[in-house]
Amino acid sequence: MLLTHPLPEDRITDSRARANKYPIKPVPSSLDFHFAKSRIVARYVGINSDAALDWLQRKEKRASAETKPAYLYGKA
Repeated sequence: MLLTHPLPEDRITDSRARANKYPIKPVPSSLDFHFAKSRIVARYVGINSDAALDWLQRKEKRASAETKPAYLYGKA
């Protein structure tokens, strides 16, 4: 695509300027997000299982009451 439709620098600059005009809307992370994140760490991250378990335990200790079940799920 970029070979036939080059992207000049001024187009990128214009796009960034337009994007910066929009207000930032904070999106709170949902419990589903934390469940998915825990599943990815537990299954697909290229680290050994001890490191994944250690990461999940550290996250669980700092997690709020709402997100703690997600890290328990990842450890299971």
